Amino acid sequence: MPNYFRLVNKQTGEADTFPAIDDKICAVLGIEPDPGIYYENWFDYLGLEFARGASWDEIRKIWGNLSDFAQIIDFLEKNYTVEAWYRAK
Repeated sequence: MPNYFRLVNKQTGEADTFPAIDDKICAVLGIEPDPGIYYENWFDYLGLEFARGASWDEIRKIWGNLSDFAQIIDFLEKNYTVEAWYRAK
């Protein structure tokens, strides 16, 4: 089971920082970013799914009915590739 992940921008081929991704999510949703917290705590919820290797369909089933999560998931799937891996200690 993976326990690390990053989101690779499909346009640049590089991993974006999570705060930069949050800024983009907020821009798409027309919301002012809060520098102290990710919008709707998407990173905490979706990040766990990414780290465990969940598919986009699995993530939608679990989180797609909450607040703006469907739009967040759609945005991430359209613009990012998830890379998840496991590293033993």
